[in-house]
Amino acid sequence: MKPPYRLEIELEGLPQLQSGVWGHWAKRRKHDQVWKDRVKLAIMREKRPTRPLAKAHIVITRCSTTEPDFDNLAAAAKPLVDALIGTVLKDDSPSHLTRHYQWEKAPRGQGSVKLVVTETR
Repeated sequence: MKPPYRLEIELEGLPQLQSGVWGHWAKRRKHDQVWKDRVKLAIMREKRPTRPLAKAHIVITRCSTTEPDFDNLAAAAKPLVDALIGTVLKDDSPSHLTRHYQWEKAPRGQGSVKLVVTETR
């Protein structure tokens, strides 16, 4: 039996927290698209599954100077997860994907986001 698929990527910078004031909806949409594109580009450099995973677990770690509350931590990760659908993940509904969000302290100006996707059965 082959080992489960595993993807690990780290992206420099930080997606905007949801508590920020967005103004016009187009500003939010542009932000999300930038992060989706960054994830897709990172995936292209890695070994992808032969077909999207039917079941998986993802750990998303935000590395920043200040710890956000859980709601903002999870909401800021939405465009990152959405970018995985169709190439790495079949779907992001709870029956297909379990999630774990965490935070790590990082020096000012060195923020990043880590994603670890593991196939589950």
